[in-house]
Amino acid sequence: MSDEAFKGYLSQFRNENGEVFIGETRYMIMPIVWLKDIQLELENLMGPSGTFALFDTASRRTAPSERALAAIKDLPFEHKIGAFFAQSALSGFGKCEPIEISKKPFKVVFKSPSSIFAEAYEGKADSPRCYLFASFIPYMEAIAKQEGLDIKLKVDETQCVAMGAPHCVVAITEDTGDSW
Repeated sequence: MSDEAFKGYLSQFRNENGEVFIGETRYMIMPIVWLKDIQLELENLMGPSGTFALFDTASRRTAPSERALAAIKDLPFEHKIGAFFAQSALSGFGKCEPIEISKKPFKVVFKSPSSIFAEAYEGKADSPRCYLFASFIPYMEAIAKQEGLDIKLKVDETQCVAMGAPHCVVAITEDTGDSW
């Protein structure tokens, strides 16, 4: 790319209160080494074709594709969850660290050390604000189905940076109908 073309590309970006946009789309800018480390972690767990399938699924913002699910079907349950967390980090959610993983009953509890969604509240929110963790449900339900569990899941955020917590803590468990 020529210097002129690069300057044209950069001119599309704008800064609004520390957030980077092109048009109405918000972007995350991060060091490539961070992405490389996550990609290597995925490749160690799933191999290159599985990693590609996850990237493909994430880029289309859909529920996991059959290709992505086929790539992880023979992995142990805990590795499937780890592969999903690595992929979610690449999607901009930040690194999710497992606290508790259980297949029966299905329970995945994790912490997210920072949240681009919650930080804007500067610890002053009166309730959790990381609603986008609900987007983890289709993938987790697909993993549960691979494990022989035909269940619906729910997300409960028990701690949130928006409320002043040091990190967000989220539990994904079976939905028994007692919550939204």
